[in-house]
Amino acid sequence: MKIIITTSGIGSRLGDITKFTNKSLSYVGKKFVINHIIDTFLKTENVEFIITLGHYANFVKQFLSLAYPDINFNYINIDNYKEEGSSLVYSLLKCKDIIKEPFIYSCCDAIFDENIDLNFDKNTLFVANTNDSYRYSTISVNNDKILKIHNKGAKIFDYMYVGVAYIKDYSLFFKLAENLYNLDKNNSQLSDMNVYQMMMDKDIVFNYKYIEKYFDIGSLDTYKKTCNYFKSEFDVLEKIEESICFLDNKVIKFFYNKKKNLDRIERLQYLNNLTPKILAVSENFHSMEFINSKPISKIYKKN
Repeated sequence: MKIIITTSGIGSRLGDITKFTNKSLSYVGKKFVINHIIDTFLKTENVEFIITLGHYANFVKQFLSLAYPDINFNYINIDNYKEEGSSLVYSLLKCKDIIKEPFIYSCCDAIFDENIDLNFDKNTLFVANTNDSYRYSTISVNNDKILKIHNKGAKIFDYMYVGVAYIKDYSLFFKLAENLYNLDKNNSQLSDMNVYQMMMDKDIVFNYKYIEKYFDIGSLDTYKKTCNYFKSEFDVLEKIEESICFLDNKVIKFFYNKKKNLDRIERLQYLNNLTPKILAVSENFHSMEFINSKPISKIYKKN
């Protein structure tokens, strides 16, 4: 199963959070957004990740190489991810040449806190409940089948689309996406939903998969709600130019200022064995062993 994750966008709705890093590397709970997404799909065997790169592309590649050294990610560089002519459809079309089979598309806004069975036999949109149709595209359904796709602002609907889909008819998807882009290249709002509607107009069947524990990080208010749900047991002082990610057996630290990152590594030679073991280093990140302990400020002994 090939899984496309689009990290190429600039994440402008998150304000300063994406000023110095990519949206997929924003901190949620004790790890980054992209960890939540990848770890959901890693529970299924034989998955291959295709990552679109644009905004702070190098940071995404650096982090994934340290976080998942055993995974061979397939990176697609999006030459235009913010100027006129850029859109989600444009980014997906850049993946066309390496997609020769059904695939899953996942935006960088959607996090699930439940196990997902990826055994689908029809085109399937992942959906959730919402009272805010002005922010999300929505659908109307009958039993398991999607009857209609609605643009944002619909008054009558059943569910919202969360930005994740299984595409069985991949050839038709890319053919229609190309037709759509060629007709309206300068429309930055061209999205996957436009292509799904075109497929449905050709009587292609779409089912839906309901997600109960879905969380959105696409805007500041939904991002804060998601962070409140995924509480971390670690106290972290938030900084927009630095962040930290806690994985099962290691900790990865990010520094926008690469000199600051490399200075930390250089300092280790003067500290002998007083610091956690460094496992790997890149320009803006380093990973270290995870030590199950507390800060000395929280260790109390009488006298």
